[in-house]
Amino acid sequence: MKELIVGAVAPARSAATAKKPKPGKDATIMAQPFVIDLGSVTRKEAKRLKRGTGDKMDEALRAAHAAKASGAPDAPIVVLYRKKAKKGKLRLPFPFSSPF
Repeated sequence: MKELIVGAVAPARSAATAKKPKPGKDATIMAQPFVIDLGSVTRKEAKRLKRGTGDKMDEALRAAHAAKASGAPDAPIVVLYRKKAKKGKLRLPFPFSSPF
């Protein structure tokens, strides 16, 4: 099984370097999101992931549960993936036509 990368996006700032909220602004502090990188997936896997089914969704859920157990339970989770390019016949740009 492929290893998943789970972790916070950026380290939290210390209290001394953190920006102070302006008066009258919402001073809500957001938890750092957990990032789950699934790498490149096929178009079919991407569709299944969007629907909430399939192997990649199971993989993302396992990593999400591990992230929630290890960190703050209210932290947002971000799932990253890249679609693989279609395989098939060579597609030429518009101004050029096939020599065959």
